[in-house]
Amino acid sequence: MAVGVLLRAAPRWWVKPRAGGAWRYMTWGDNAHADYFHDNIRMGEDVFRGIVANVRPHLHCSLWTRYRAPTPPEQLVAYALYRWASGESFEHSATSFKLGRETGRVAVQDVAAAIVRAYPDEVSFPTGHRLVDAMEKFQAKGFPRCYGAIDCTHVYIDKPAGRMAAPYCDRHKRFTVVAQVVTGSDLMVYDVVVGWPGSVHDSRVLHHSSLFRRADSRALFRADPLVLPGGVTTRGYLLGDNGYPSLPWLVTPYGGQQVPGTDHDLFDSQQKAARGCVERAFGRLKCMWRMFLRTHKPNIRLLLLQFHAVCVIPNLLIRVGVEMDPELEERPEEDEDVLWEGVDPVPPPTEELTVRGARVAGQRFRDALRPVVAQFVRAERARARERRERV
Repeated sequence: MAVGVLLRAAPRWWVKPRAGGAWRYMTWGDNAHADYFHDNIRMGEDVFRGIVANVRPHLHCSLWTRYRAPTPPEQLVAYALYRWASGESFEHSATSFKLGRETGRVAVQDVAAAIVRAYPDEVSFPTGHRLVDAMEKFQAKGFPRCYGAIDCTHVYIDKPAGRMAAPYCDRHKRFTVVAQVVTGSDLMVYDVVVGWPGSVHDSRVLHHSSLFRRADSRALFRADPLVLPGGVTTRGYLLGDNGYPSLPWLVTPYGGQQVPGTDHDLFDSQQKAARGCVERAFGRLKCMWRMFLRTHKPNIRLLLLQFHAVCVIPNLLIRVGVEMDPELEERPEEDEDVLWEGVDPVPPPTEELTVRGARVAGQRFRDALRPVVAQFVRAERARARERRERV
């Protein structure tokens, strides 16, 4: 009687093998080691290791099992940064770090939450010597006691399902989420609010933000008082475009057609140049983290978390003195906000001021600041002419 021998089938893999090309290149340690880090995650290895050390206690790392080893925290953080920097889908980007699609999705969410928890005060208004340095940079542009500039940008999302789609459709017929950001002259992010539907106007986003409540209650701007012409006193303010109302702590341009060379014309031109820092910050943010140049799935909560995290990282890089690639500061083509010619948008009522009172106080403050800025511009132009004549 013949006894048959059954061959044992080859065991099936428990964890699907993946090449992990990008992660392998970053850990090789060859001559191109530093270039791999800058190309893939926009920073050097020393800065990367510092971020990993700070976020490690806040990560939900997997445990050892008999079937697989846990993914190192360095690999998870590197993948999240690579995903934000490249803008690739989970299917393509996760394979480059030896991860599966779902593992990559969870890793991005955990790393974003860990960064926000590890650096709770990184996105905040400056104080002490940092505030003095920030105001000196705007003073050099003719705006004394200025803290920074404010503006909104749009992040594209896929069309939400059902009736929720209509509020997210902006004036360009694209589905977007509004992000309001305040930056300093050095492009550091001071405040961020993201999540409002794309159809909501900038002034409404501002009014419903904590920034408005803090500024309106005089709890935000606490610089030494400065007396302007006409007896108007200021302790700090922001610069904004015509999409915002004129408030005692928010300076907007006059708008409209101005006679060249007049105080109004000089003020508007200089104000636009000074608030350009927030436009540059948007350009660098979206070019540095290209995921925010593409369309996202309408998971608003995860989108908010990731946007906050990518606002933290540039602040860290600026603080340690990492110079940005000039190509990353090229602003992507984006339509400017519609200007409100001649008339400021009416802000909603506040506890401290009525609607009319807020507008009058803001316009009075702008009128007091106008001759100071115009005099500064004329003096700068006179000095420039003298330098050209000496040459």
